[in-house]
Amino acid sequence: MKNVFTILCLLCSGLIFSQENDEKFSIEKGTWSLEGEISVNTGRNNTFSETSNGENKTFGFSFAPKVGYAIKENLILGVGFVYGYAESDSEISNTSLASVTDFASATSYGIFPHVKQFI
Repeated sequence: MKNVFTILCLLCSGLIFSQENDEKFSIEKGTWSLEGEISVNTGRNNTFSETSNGENKTFGFSFAPKVGYAIKENLILGVGFVYGYAESDSEISNTSLASVTDFASATSYGIFPHVKQFI
């Protein structure tokens, strides 16, 4: 985890210090834009008490591509689509009862407007 954090910090600092150019940035009318986002998450939770023990594992990811069109200089309008998936796996052990296992999953879809203005 420390290595990932270090690499991200180095990449971000490189992007910040590399923008020393005084030229004006401009997106021309009629330009197409293609973007996307990917997200992955995972988690684990353990609980302990005198009468029961439990463990919960979660995993999820989402993917959201976006497409846009510059309707005038430095203004992009578009649409995005999102797909997401999440699952949870739980196990609870009770001293007086047998253990209980539970699994749940969810899938999501969506569509959203995309507006980007460059200043």
